[in-house]
Amino acid sequence: SALGFLIAAPATDGVRSYVSRLDVIDIPHVKSLYEGMTKDAIAQLVEAGGDPKTITVKHRVEMRYVGQGFEIEVPLSKGAINNQLGDTLHKQFLEKYDELFGRRITGVPIEVVSWRITASGPTPNIQLQFEGQQIDRRAAEKGERMVHFPDVGYVPTKVYNRYGLAAGATFKGPAVIEERESTVVAGPDTTISVDEYLNLIIDIEYDECLSCQ
Repeated sequence: SALGFLIAAPATDGVRSYVSRLDVIDIPHVKSLYEGMTKDAIAQLVEAGGDPKTITVKHRVEMRYVGQGFEIEVPLSKGAINNQLGDTLHKQFLEKYDELFGRRITGVPIEVVSWRITASGPTPNIQLQFEGQQIDRRAAEKGERMVHFPDVGYVPTKVYNRYGLAAGATFKGPAVIEERESTVVAGPDTTISVDEYLNLIIDIEYDECLSCQ
């Protein structure tokens, strides 16, 4: 949603292709790949207004058995990029493969296909506040009309202006609540309330006798 886009933590991904079997990984080259990706990612976030001191960078790799047509993603700690990198990745790959597929393949070499990072900043501290117009619920009533509900047929139903419903308003269904983007229809067996963020909360009454049938 648009709101989710605005409040999500700023992040960017980087990927470099370098196919190598675990026993012949060029460690200096891998370090160079990650240094370059990290520098680029941090620069992007800083350009977008991020603070370099609050940026977190996570490494991961895409691996597979040689000859397979798909890869699995394995996390990689920054401190693992050393002379034991091949052994570390071998262990982590087998654990992840076993977790996903419940088995391991013996006698087949393992390779890394691509090297990835995700750089992200902190999640924004968003305080949602909606003042709205504090209009009495009765003033939000637009009228009444006959509305058909499958279980009870046509019944008189009050129609409300969504924008006139203030936080804390509570009323019984049936109800039709109209706004520009959509219309909410609540059945006769409901209670509608408006929370502090002006969300509509609809509670449906449960008939215990139905569970006896």
